[in-house]
Amino acid sequence: AMSAVIFRLNTLGKRQILAGAIDGTRIYAMTLEEFRLLYTSEVVARVSEHGISATHDYAQRPKSIPLPVTLTMRLGRIIAAQNDGSDVRLFSDYPFPWRQDRGPQDAFERDALAALRQAPDSPFFRTEEVRGQTVLRYALADRMRADCVRCHNSHPDSPKRDWKVGDVRGVLEIIRPLGVPTAVSQRYLREIFTLLAALVLATALAVGTALVRLVRARAIAEQASTERALFMA
Repeated sequence: AMSAVIFRLNTLGKRQILAGAIDGTRIYAMTLEEFRLLYTSEVVARVSEHGISATHDYAQRPKSIPLPVTLTMRLGRIIAAQNDGSDVRLFSDYPFPWRQDRGPQDAFERDALAALRQAPDSPFFRTEEVRGQTVLRYALADRMRADCVRCHNSHPDSPKRDWKVGDVRGVLEIIRPLGVPTAVSQRYLREIFTLLAALVLATALAVGTALVRLVRARAIAEQASTERALFMA
């Protein structure tokens, strides 16, 4: 019974860890998306009227600021590095020439692109082993908006110039290690196991003590009965 309880608790713990990671990663991804939209509308759109351009190589250009994608990815990596070692990627099968490493790099990213083009409103995620640890890989569709369409369809270096509003251009992926919450869950599980083992041991001792007393009482009763029989004879 104790083994069954431990197994069930372990299963429920894993499910809870995954559910919590998915929910937290969803909020994280939505926050990055909202930041990019806000930066585009409240910063890029305003400064462009004053001759300041948004570009990927802003550090080498005067009067320029980062592209929304560039700043979003940098912010995501800074936040991740200060927390649980997560990673953030934004990739597409139509990367600009200066972003050749932004294409899909493995089976998950290729599957994510295919799945999100079929169902762009639903996230695509699964757990995998990466460099010896279990991680959650969570992907959201990066869909084209009106300002994105104008830029990508007119930029001289754009690899595709027939985008439409709503098209899935690429994928925002967050890779989140599950090692820390798993370790915490395992620690709690060990504590529960220790508590249950102590409870079982205490119960066994109590039952054993009661049985010993019962056996002794029966032996005494039988001895007394035998003595009475001898006396009556």
